[in-house]
Amino acid sequence: MIDDDDPFFLFLSPTAPHADDETQITVPCQRHMDLFPNITAPRLPNFNPSDEAQSHIGGWIKSIPFMSEGNITWADSEYRRRIQALQGIDEMLADLLKKLEENKVLDNTYVVFSSDNGYHLGNHRMTAGKATAFIEDTNLPFVVRGPGIQAESKTSIPSSFIDIAPTLLDIAGVSEADRPSFLDGRSVLPQWKDPNAELPGAGDGNNFEVLNIEYWGSNGVFIPNVELYNTIDDPYELNNLARDPNAETTKLLNRLNAMLLVQKSCSTDVCQNPWMVLLANSTLPAVSTLKQSMHSMYDEHFASFPKVNIARCLGFQSTANEAPFWPPGAKEYLYENKNSTEALGPSRKFTPTVPENETPQGTEEQRHVTIDEIMQSTRELTADELNKDQEYVTRSSGRGS
Repeated sequence: MIDDDDPFFLFLSPTAPHADDETQITVPCQRHMDLFPNITAPRLPNFNPSDEAQSHIGGWIKSIPFMSEGNITWADSEYRRRIQALQGIDEMLADLLKKLEENKVLDNTYVVFSSDNGYHLGNHRMTAGKATAFIEDTNLPFVVRGPGIQAESKTSIPSSFIDIAPTLLDIAGVSEADRPSFLDGRSVLPQWKDPNAELPGAGDGNNFEVLNIEYWGSNGVFIPNVELYNTIDDPYELNNLARDPNAETTKLLNRLNAMLLVQKSCSTDVCQNPWMVLLANSTLPAVSTLKQSMHSMYDEHFASFPKVNIARCLGFQSTANEAPFWPPGAKEYLYENKNSTEALGPSRKFTPTVPENETPQGTEEQRHVTIDEIMQSTRELTADELNKDQEYVTRSSGRGS
């Protein structure tokens, strides 16, 4: 790829530190299994918290009992295994950067490092998992290096994964007019190069504000009651401001409810700028940021919006289950760009019918093994080992109507 005249793109998606599907524990490389013998899950203030702290949480999480010693030991062990597994990722990244440097293209290559989700271990009494809205699950590492990016610079301007595709297209020189119309994000390349700049268009897309709405298809996600945390003053999310809101918090909740009401089923420009819909047909002055909308002149307007509602936790998405919608007719956009992806579609989940490796793999000798060397020790599975009678597991969008 490096020798080609055209720019190259390489996407690496290692499994680590995901848990093994069968054992539900993380398996590091053998060469890392003895590292960090005394490390434990961080004992943050929200680790196995008191009854008082737990009572602020909504939904089923509020009733989780104190973690047992067995659960705490397991969380510590899994944390240690995850840290061990990440050593292999460190080695992979080091090898990649070394290869780019050896070929004299490192300084002209953008490298982006992130994760698809966070993970909790003991936080809010939950032993392990990732499918909540708490900051441990949703606040992700995001590190970039490349041309025009100052070393060790940082930015507090928020962005999300929907911004990655437009940013990469910007780097590749694709004009906005030639990009897919369904992209909700915007390029954050200017933020990478000048993280402290006052960018124009505050509120127009993701310059300064991000509302994270996840679509999980047929997968499950836990829906609690309404919760609101000030993660600057309360970084461990122990004080749910929505539990007993004061007047100012109520104003904020009304604005956030209206934004979510529009953006949960928005389309094209409305997803980037919900304010155009929220103040449509109003005589009030236009706004472009949440901060502007907090002026008292807007209190009655935002209080008048119906509340976002999900009637039941279903295994599929249904317009009837998520009413009301705003503006009228917006429910037609609920499924827009969310259809099943055929490339992901029916897949067979096999229960292993062949013996596992007698010893863990990933030894020091295997550190730089090539794919050709790996293929030399492979063989085709037999029909019995494939166990063709197992049922299909279908992955789909879970669309309903």
